[in-house]
Amino acid sequence: MKKMLRHVTGRGGFTMLEIISALVIIAIIAAVAVSRTSSISQSKLRADAETLKVHLRYAQLRALNSTERIWGIDFSSGSYRLFYSIESDAAANVHYVAFPGGDGSTVTLQNTTMTFDDVDLSFDTWGKPYQNLRANFDASPIPQAADRTISLADTSGNTQTISIIKNTGYVR
Repeated sequence: MKKMLRHVTGRGGFTMLEIISALVIIAIIAAVAVSRTSSISQSKLRADAETLKVHLRYAQLRALNSTERIWGIDFSSGSYRLFYSIESDAAANVHYVAFPGGDGSTVTLQNTTMTFDDVDLSFDTWGKPYQNLRANFDASPIPQAADRTISLADTSGNTQTISIIKNTGYVR
């Protein structure tokens, strides 16, 4: 018995299984830490893109639920805002309103550049997208001729693209 006890306590070091387990745990922790620090700006950009998609769908929904108003989003450099106008005086009578849960009528994208092919995107009472509907309402409105894209880019070079499908107004 004494001989056996001396043999067990005389062994020093770790087993191969313990070393491999420790290395696997360290590798997992390192991989999670690296992925979290490198994608913060990309996550922010993705969140900005999803928020803009929700706001586009909200403007379309408001247009679908209204019979006398044009709803849309007015874009400017790095920001956008929700508007409506009365059909009888669409070009002159524009009202800017806040999005649900928003503080003001303008949403500003921090550290994000937005590229859009027109000043605004309007929806008719069927939810169909138009090019600058409020300015051309008294003349003949111009339906969206092709799918429109909005490109978002951050300072790290990451990009997100949002498409608005012609005729249906589907936002993807």
